[in-house]
Amino acid sequence: MTTSRFSREIPVPVDYARSIARDFGNYRLFTSGRGDACIEGGMRGDTVGAIRNATLNGVTVRQRLLAHSDAERFYRHEFCGQPPFPVENFVATLQLKPNLPSGSALLDWSAHFDAPPGESETMKRRLENSFAGWAASLEAFILESMALDASS
Repeated sequence: MTTSRFSREIPVPVDYARSIARDFGNYRLFTSGRGDACIEGGMRGDTVGAIRNATLNGVTVRQRLLAHSDAERFYRHEFCGQPPFPVENFVATLQLKPNLPSGSALLDWSAHFDAPPGESETMKRRLENSFAGWAASLEAFILESMALDASS
């Protein structure tokens, strides 16, 4: 089993960041507003078992929400069916934690997976790079939301 991890400080209070990022169904937070996504069966994006069906750049993935906690500020998901990259047993966790003493949010994104023989390091780096891009999109959305809230 291989683990890939990425962390990033987001300069807003952790509870504000979590209020934006808590909905598993809001896939566009992580794609700079591109693509389409829905939660199948009319479930809510914070319901364990919900399946997110997302399409970006012609690639469709389905992901199941395995765990969701407002108290611990995280959610965990897996792929339903074939992932868009060569891994098996993929489980990812997105968590926001208080970053003391700054008072900002610390985003921690991790994934555990099995890669084909000889591909573990390549897949680990690929996911770290993906996490970095998704985190940058999330941060931009959060900062824009905070600016809009401050101006109203």
